[in-house]
Amino acid sequence: MLNDFFNATITKFNFSTREYNNMKSIMIALMRIAIDEEIIVENPMNGIYTKAKFRQSERKVMVRSYI
Repeated sequence: MLNDFFNATITKFNFSTREYNNMKSIMIALMRIAIDEEIIVENPMNGIYTKAKFRQSERKVMVRSYI
């Protein structure tokens, strides 16, 4: 279920790896809070994997004319 959510989100919003990791970090933190508050027993974020392709971020190159 979460795998499907993450794969669909990556594809729909064209996420880069960094954007995905930021979203995943927030979800992991939320799940830890839910465990601490005894709302859930185990973290469903364990074992999450993605098959979707990430957007390649453009690398900025320092050109001598900009120096």
